[in-house]
Amino acid sequence: MRVLFIILFISFINKAVPQRHDFMWLAGDNFVIPADSLLGSLVLDFNSEDGNPRFTYSSNFAFQYNYGSQICDQNGIIRYNYTGNYLEDHRHRPVRGYQQICGTKNSCGRDPQSTFFLPSTNSKDYLIFTGNWKPIGDTEVVGFYFEDLSYHRIQYDVIADSSIVSPKINIIQDSIDLGRLTACRHANGRDWWILTGRFNRPEIYTILLSKDSVSRIFKQYVNKFNDFGNSGFANFSSDGQFYVITSKVGGLIEDRGRVEFYQFDRCEGLLYNRQVEYLDSIESFTVGCSFSANNKFLYLSTWHYLYRYEIVDGNLQNRQVIAEYDGKPGYLFNNQYGRTNFGSLQLGPDHRMYMNSDFIQSRYLHIINNPDSEDDVEFVPRANYLKAVIQTIPMHPHYRLGPIDNSICDSLGIDNIPWCWWRYQQDSVDPFCIHFTDLSMYDVKEWQWEFGDGTKSNKQTTEHCYNQKGIYRVCLIVRNENGADTLCRTINLNITNNQDFTSIMNWEVFPNPSSGVTVVNINHNNPIRMNASIYNFIGEKILNQRVYQGSNMVDLSEFKNGLYIVSVEDEGKIMGSTKLIINK
Repeated sequence: MRVLFIILFISFINKAVPQRHDFMWLAGDNFVIPADSLLGSLVLDFNSEDGNPRFTYSSNFAFQYNYGSQICDQNGIIRYNYTGNYLEDHRHRPVRGYQQICGTKNSCGRDPQSTFFLPSTNSKDYLIFTGNWKPIGDTEVVGFYFEDLSYHRIQYDVIADSSIVSPKINIIQDSIDLGRLTACRHANGRDWWILTGRFNRPEIYTILLSKDSVSRIFKQYVNKFNDFGNSGFANFSSDGQFYVITSKVGGLIEDRGRVEFYQFDRCEGLLYNRQVEYLDSIESFTVGCSFSANNKFLYLSTWHYLYRYEIVDGNLQNRQVIAEYDGKPGYLFNNQYGRTNFGSLQLGPDHRMYMNSDFIQSRYLHIINNPDSEDDVEFVPRANYLKAVIQTIPMHPHYRLGPIDNSICDSLGIDNIPWCWWRYQQDSVDPFCIHFTDLSMYDVKEWQWEFGDGTKSNKQTTEHCYNQKGIYRVCLIVRNENGADTLCRTINLNITNNQDFTSIMNWEVFPNPSSGVTVVNINHNNPIRMNASIYNFIGEKILNQRVYQGSNMVDLSEFKNGLYIVSVEDEGKIMGSTKLIINK
């Protein structure tokens, strides 16, 4: 019997400088427990051959508990990782002088957005921004706030260790809201706007960072909510037109979530057209927020609900409930289970949206596969069962944002040619149909797909179905008024015999032994019609489940302790089998 597989190769033509500063995400505790298939911290790597992330793991990075911030070099390799009290480089060595960042405090990592990185204008060094937190309350702590905002320069040396090369540079000496630190490119394409709320005041500080120095600070009276020390998130849309802040009405876990939505002027740094929305009052620690990559939708999440608003002419409209938490627990380790509720949201470089359970140990990521979609949003709860325990995911600014061409602020002559990047996904019904998603940046005006079989398309994102097996060179050309960029991949729609396929196929079952749930991972393969079957010790098939490329969860809660066989079959042919022990 012969089956289909896809092999991808990648080539680059006329590449723009990519600025992949957010192409590797690090999250989770770094401990290793082989019996529970825990391999250290999660390293989510978007530098892949097909544009889809690779889930890798490392025990070498410093401990990530409920906080973590990283930045990659422009090619997408982790350069620095900051845990809130420890700064390490890509070689897992401490950055000299990192103790200056927090001073005498044990940690600056009070909140997931307590810190962020920006690349220096010299293309070599990096800047790290932090706030020192203080508790609210004399005898009982009821919340936290920042007492200042500052930054340090990190000097990178390709041979020697990196080091903090400047003293602490104070930006604000005032009480500001806890966390929610983020930044947006100025309309000139080089400088940065940094926004943070003034604590217990209806104002927002706006900071202009120009050539690594603060050139302007001003307060905007926008009638911002007085946030008495509770957590939330802040986010810009990928084009910088919109800004959102989330918080809770009060400091209690049962208080309602609330949202402040603004339009933003990247040229002047001004917020306007404030809109307020209130969310459900069911128990929730915080409210996650993220914009879709096409800037048409705002997604919000509480512990129990995932919402979506449509953005029409700068206004929030048509609120929808996309998903509701189903209450299912998830396995952690050592026969312990935890909640898998909703939490913070972060848009990935692949234009998917990733969600984790805030401040709760979990081994799962929820994923929105198509947040740009006008309808039929595909939300997958517990989409990936991880070999790491995480509590937060890193929050990144949108690094790949250029100038507003031909605007009054487009004064530096920065004319970005497009940067081409795309991903593909095989259709789950017809394996000869491929979904192509454009991920390119820098004001793309034209798209041209060439599918290698003589057909073309000028849609931004498209689907193409091949008529027969073969090797196809697929190219995307993107253009704007400054130039063009091309990315090609070779897709091999080939037929091979069962013996060859078995040697190529990469799959695994974990955890093994299992206490009630296991995952069948199908790696580096796009199956035709694959099923995972489980047999008991006398050879009876007791479960049969369709599986796809990626992580496939299998519920074993109804099975008794003992030895079983997991068999993976494609189109009726056994592609591999392994023993599985259930021990509850």
